[in-house]
Amino acid sequence: MAITITVADIKDSCGTCASDTMIQLYIDSVTNKIGECVENGYDIATATLIMINLVCHFTCGSDGKITSEKAPNGASTSFQVSKTKSGLRSSQWGETVYSLDTLGCWQKMFAKSFTFGLIGNKGVY
Repeated sequence: MAITITVADIKDSCGTCASDTMIQLYIDSVTNKIGECVENGYDIATATLIMINLVCHFTCGSDGKITSEKAPNGASTSFQVSKTKSGLRSSQWGETVYSLDTLGCWQKMFAKSFTFGLIGNKGVY
């Protein structure tokens, strides 16, 4: 099962927090890093939700919960940003990923690789 997420899917889910180009780059990154894990570990609906919410987390950053709005002719919007949480838990989308992804596929986004090598002369001692 290949999950296809589009820029329109992201805009429908979390708005327009970034340009289409940036959204597409995040979609590609999430798909490349965790796509196989979520596709093999979850049903298609859960896998899609995890991937969409992770892209929303990256594109929209910290939680932008709307706390107040005014009429369009006097447009004003207030946001409450999380100051006590960091990382994946810093946004509503990240919280959703954390809740749904019980296998920890999202952690592959941050996996570090380590390469060890030696440089020197081979000699006789």
